Amino acid sequence: MLRLLIIASLCTIIGASLIPNFLLDYPRSLRRLFGAKSAVQAKKTEREVCKTEECKLIAQVIKDSMDESVDPCDDFYDYACGSWTKTNPLPEDRTEWSLWNMLSEKIDRQIEEIITSEVKHDDTFSVKLAKKWYHSCLDTDAIEKRGVEPLLSTLWRHGGWPLIMENEEWNDEIYSWQIVDDQFARLLGFNAFYDLRYASLTFEGNNTILISTPHLPMGIHKLLPDEEMPVLDSSDENNESGEGSQEKGSRERGQQKKNEEDEEDVDWNTAEEDEEEETEKEKITVREHRGKSGRVKNNHTKKKTMHKLRDKEGRSRRARRNVTSKKAAHGLDRANKHKVRHNAKGKLSERGHSSHGELITKRQNAKDTKTSKEHLRAKLSHGKRDEKRMEKDREGKEELRKKKIASRRKIARQSERSRRKHNKNRLSRKHTHGKKLHRTGMKAKVHASENHKHQKIADRRIHHAANKMSVSKRGQTFDTDDSTNTSDDDNKDEDNAENGEDNDKDNDDEENDDDDESNDEDEDEDEEENLEELRERYREYILNISLILSRERGVQVPKERIVEDVKDLVEFIIKLAEVQADEDAMNTTLQGLQTYYEALGPVTRTNRINWVRKVQKIFSEAGVELDNDVEITVMFPKYIEELRTLLAETPERTLVNYVHWSFINKIVIAGPSELSNLSEPWNERWPFDSREEACLTAVQLTKVAGYEYVRRYFSEDIARTGRDMIDDIQKEVEHQIKLSTWMDKDTRHFVLDKLVHMKNWIGYPDWYRNATLAKRFFQGLTIGTSFYENFLSYIRYIRWKSLRMILDDESNRVEEMMDPLELNAFFMPTENSIAITAVDFQSPFFAHNRPWYVNFGIIGYIMAHEVNHGFDDFGHLYDKDGNQMEWLSAMAQAYDKRAKCFVDQYNGYSIIKGENYTIENYGNQTSGENIADTMGLQTVFRAYKRRERVCKKEDPALPGLERFSNDQLFFLSSANLWCESIPDKDTLKSIAKYDVHSTARLRVIGSMSNSEDFAKAFKCPVGSPMNPEDKCNIWE
Repeated sequence: MLRLLIIASLCTIIGASLIPNFLLDYPRSLRRLFGAKSAVQAKKTEREVCKTEECKLIAQVIKDSMDESVDPCDDFYDYACGSWTKTNPLPEDRTEWSLWNMLSEKIDRQIEEIITSEVKHDDTFSVKLAKKWYHSCLDTDAIEKRGVEPLLSTLWRHGGWPLIMENEEWNDEIYSWQIVDDQFARLLGFNAFYDLRYASLTFEGNNTILISTPHLPMGIHKLLPDEEMPVLDSSDENNESGEGSQEKGSRERGQQKKNEEDEEDVDWNTAEEDEEEETEKEKITVREHRGKSGRVKNNHTKKKTMHKLRDKEGRSRRARRNVTSKKAAHGLDRANKHKVRHNAKGKLSERGHSSHGELITKRQNAKDTKTSKEHLRAKLSHGKRDEKRMEKDREGKEELRKKKIASRRKIARQSERSRRKHNKNRLSRKHTHGKKLHRTGMKAKVHASENHKHQKIADRRIHHAANKMSVSKRGQTFDTDDSTNTSDDDNKDEDNAENGEDNDKDNDDEENDDDDESNDEDEDEDEEENLEELRERYREYILNISLILSRERGVQVPKERIVEDVKDLVEFIIKLAEVQADEDAMNTTLQGLQTYYEALGPVTRTNRINWVRKVQKIFSEAGVELDNDVEITVMFPKYIEELRTLLAETPERTLVNYVHWSFINKIVIAGPSELSNLSEPWNERWPFDSREEACLTAVQLTKVAGYEYVRRYFSEDIARTGRDMIDDIQKEVEHQIKLSTWMDKDTRHFVLDKLVHMKNWIGYPDWYRNATLAKRFFQGLTIGTSFYENFLSYIRYIRWKSLRMILDDESNRVEEMMDPLELNAFFMPTENSIAITAVDFQSPFFAHNRPWYVNFGIIGYIMAHEVNHGFDDFGHLYDKDGNQMEWLSAMAQAYDKRAKCFVDQYNGYSIIKGENYTIENYGNQTSGENIADTMGLQTVFRAYKRRERVCKKEDPALPGLERFSNDQLFFLSSANLWCESIPDKDTLKSIAKYDVHSTARLRVIGSMSNSEDFAKAFKCPVGSPMNPEDKCNIWE
């Protein structure tokens, strides 16, 4: 009763706020409209029309998008969005343009205001740190004045870089690669030849110490042919992520832990992304290994990088579903498809589940009989492997790999020209800061390494998040006169593999097969030439860096010797990147790994690794003491075996040169312009237009800016309204389940129990409410005036925090993954939880002073989409506690029959309107999102009608749209989530091939043609395209 009274009061307040006032001048430009402040209430007259600023804004959006010459019963997308591209043309620097992108820009401005404003007396400690970081980054005068001295000083404290030292200057007896590697590990927390972190290997697994492949230097994947892509590289750049599968609305959450911890690949963002998820913990000693069933933390908090990166990545992101890191996790092939996160961006799961699941490339050759090494590995393994999944995962690897390569090449050919033009234009636009300064090339590479980001893939996002992913992984152009800069295609790469992309064949493919075959030979030759050219450029890059450092040292080192050392170094890096990795993770102990490694063969000076000492030492730096019998997981045992051989055959000098280069490569972007400019072509992110933009991206310490954002823009009243809306939505889902006739009693109880126990997180993590925890979050981090030292300090601090997660593994995964600044929403099957972020609750997605049908139609649709992910073709297999369960055969068949309706429906659609362009098995590829779209739409409409009944009062109309009923305006509002501008058909085709979300047009016509309520609202005759006789519904 109390709740009803509260809702009634809200209805009265909102109703009053919607009454017309006086009409203010309203800007025509949508981009300007999205900066509008809260609406001005109008004087109370009649109820018919709402004239608040928010009502005028959303009314203009809807009106400008519509093409009323189209019959809504023929194609509702064209009816609701037909004029979108005319009134909202694609900006020059964008690859897509929608409400999601517009709101994303608004969020960027809000964050910028938080970080760039002057330090205030009431700023929290963490916000003060962020502002100090930002200003140190902007102080280019100080950076240029110090020059390369800080970098040289660091190198010489660690024995010096042999490449720029005189013959007798380097002491290889004292500074072996093992010693130098340990020293840099203490400085940054990363080792050169392997990666160490505390996280979960699989979607459902517990956290453990993981030993994986290393972060390779920036741009290394460009030096390899497609067939040799370094799947094992943990580098963020190599797996850009990510998130994700956001359906335009869902968040890629963590970009998934998807990438477990985006352990910083060398960027300012890298460190934070990788480990931002960690919660502050006191230094404690772990004397005994605790088999923690700790939850994997989706460290993915995807930092909202500046809109320019965000938009581009959004597209690739949408194409990627967040899947377990590197799929090294016991063949999560099939599961990955569903595990992707649904980002709530334009698609109720940000377009690409977040994503964005990357499918780790598997060993290509069938395994022979176990060798003695493999027997040893099996003996040491403590964990029980999922044989069924592993067997399934191995099937068709070689064929799948070849198809993926062919597909990537084709996509690259289609978009290469436009990409080059686009990149060239962007590179030519160099903004200045104050006086004309050279662009520093500090592009915040937010690598979303699948391997590092959120291993877990736990959530499903509504929108393929406009995250940071480029359309091409290797499509970076270079600042040279040569216009033939190679732009290899690989953005989509492994991110999308899980979607079964490799098996997709469209009509165009068939039509062009002959042409493709005839050109294959020439293309292969071109690729070889391009690779050699790129390798030569990379050698020149290292050479130029080394010459600058040598010059500043004042030591004359023969250039011929440097050139020879650089040649050896690059050859070694390529060999390291080509090392094969399997996906058969090995569970053992720290001492067990040592025993396994030593049993592989003779130990030499260069392949000697004391795993026990190395791992214990790095954890000790983080304040954690480990015993020899602590349990660990070696993600790629085959990599360890082949690394051992490579180390044994490589000279010590080359190995030490590589360890130093691995550090230089990470820190060069924090140096003077003459260094950072050289690194620019190898950085996976497009250049920023200004130093301010680069520094803002670098300083976006998500939890800092997020905490301040919540303080300023997200009131408790908004949070309460959001919880009430979700409550209404869940009541409607419950009603639909109870009316369902195909479930038996036990199955209905199972489903209802899950719904009742589904948790929702609105706005921000709970710890934000604890002022003490918020203040303590960055205690221990030192930020001064030197950007170089600040850069090192922050990377190290975040790294140690992530390793200290082992001390307290009971924190909530949803909270860890939840970034208040990520424009998306997501569902986590293993937590039975949904999360709607703080930035989602603002205009145009949400506003208090406008009709309920708009709020339910937009933000409510996002919520309902995520709730219904709990019952899609993947989510329904998890119980109320997040445990995977099997349904009884009869019930499973009954469910599958209804799910197949969605598969058949979307298999029948053409991706391009007016063309017979289909993608093989497209219905299966997008099934989870399609179910969430349809069931979410039906649920949220009925939740709106429930609210209308409770309020006992009809909402006012929108100005200029009085001729439409409120029900019609609800569906028009919902459709506007997916209105978008995209460059061309080829872009749309390439996205559709890998995205787990259907295209924007199909999201609208597919879900609404399944809705009886839509057909009634627009009086569509039975049998019309938008009101077919047969409709899909999971519960009917």
